[in-house]
Amino acid sequence: MTGTVGNDATGATEILEGTVSGDEISFVQMITRGDFRIRIQYSGKVKGDELKLTRAFRRGPGGGAARAVR
Repeated sequence: MTGTVGNDATGATEILEGTVSGDEISFVQMITRGDFRIRIQYSGKVKGDELKLTRAFRRGPGGGAARAVR
């Protein structure tokens, strides 16, 4: 899977590590602001015309603790 992901606050960033397997998808978004990086791991499933994603964040220069958001 390729493309971009983003919003008005972060702008568009390239999708990294994108995979599709059957109805399951996953990809990574990296946001960099100076020396500060946020790695957002998305995973989810397609069901009919609906896509449900879960995000997990890792913040800081060397990563950090993950936090899941639905």
